[in-house]
Amino acid sequence: MKINNHKFLLITYVILLTTVPIVSTDMYLPALPKMMTLFGAPLELVNLTLAMFFIPFAASSLIWGTLSDKYGRKPILIISLVTYIVASALCVVAGNIYQLILLRAFQGTGGGAAVAVSVAIVKDVFEGRERERVLVYLSSLMAVAPVVAPIIGAEILRFFSWRGIFAIFSLFGTVLFLGCLFFTETAVKDSEKSILDTFGNLRILVRNPGFISPLVIFSIASIPTLMFVGGASDIFITHFGLSEQAFSLFFGFNAAISVIGPFAYILMARYFSTESIIGASFFLIAASGVWIILSGDQGPVLFALAAVPGALGGSLNRPPSMNILLEQGKRDTGTASSLMNFSFLTTGCIGMFFISLAWTNRIFIFGLTCLIVGLLAMLFWPRAWKRCNPSLVQVASEVVPSVSC
Repeated sequence: MKINNHKFLLITYVILLTTVPIVSTDMYLPALPKMMTLFGAPLELVNLTLAMFFIPFAASSLIWGTLSDKYGRKPILIISLVTYIVASALCVVAGNIYQLILLRAFQGTGGGAAVAVSVAIVKDVFEGRERERVLVYLSSLMAVAPVVAPIIGAEILRFFSWRGIFAIFSLFGTVLFLGCLFFTETAVKDSEKSILDTFGNLRILVRNPGFISPLVIFSIASIPTLMFVGGASDIFITHFGLSEQAFSLFFGFNAAISVIGPFAYILMARYFSTESIIGASFFLIAASGVWIILSGDQGPVLFALAAVPGALGGSLNRPPSMNILLEQGKRDTGTASSLMNFSFLTTGCIGMFFISLAWTNRIFIFGLTCLIVGLLAMLFWPRAWKRCNPSLVQVASEVVPSVSC
């Protein structure tokens, strides 16, 4: 049975692929404070196991996605998933924090194709409004992973150490690899192009103002998301004194809010323009920053509630932003997808590194960053939108608008 012959199975497989970076980080967030004690390392060093996953993940996705335009989605997925499986297994036996950091970089390199190629598959198979609906569902169901992953990780810690979590990563990669064997190629391979010509598509996209301008804005807006991932365990467990299990519930609550955003976009798109909805999402991020600054330090419940508008704003703009950017790479879809993921993750890692510094009040720093990011995005978004040229006029009767820049 071929996955491609059943849209439900294809979408399910694509969703699992897109959760690779989420599962690979969020599942072991509850273990970070214990790892600090076990390895005798500060948070800045332990958090490098997060950052050194995301940075190679982002950089390699730039390569994997572009190569998938030339050689096809399936062979690139097979190579990357095998690398991910091996690296995850090696993480289980890491002897010290430095070995783990190095192996996490190896793991991130292997997983880099997952998101870039999966989004390219959506562009290969679906068109117009159907594609954007799929992206909406994809964004929503992806948000389930951050809800479930830390809970699973916390439960694993009841019986095993952090090493058991990495064993699960290897098993997860094996499941994806087996699924790939039943996957039929979706890309129209451009094998006549040389490697240099293939990567030359990156230069073309970067020089396209209709692509690069919104990409910069959306990338900046991704900073609070990974900042929350990098600082949440220290805030909830170390600062507020919660258990790993309690932390997983608070973290899951914030992630569950992200599920609402894409569906809220579907409803809002009936009455408001894409431009205004994206602008509103940036306002929510800024408002969340103000709330966190004013009351986030008064307890875990208030901090979790104050982070809600930011989580909602970050997920609200995800479907339209992905569709806007994908429209720029009508032929070189893998290249556009990989450049998107590279930019989002690399910029987000700045936030992860920043929150890991030796701040006396990480909650205030997080709130201030949300406020600044939201305000900057609101300020420059109208200018970025003007560089786009919507080919379809949105009308109130459309459930989901299709936008072309």
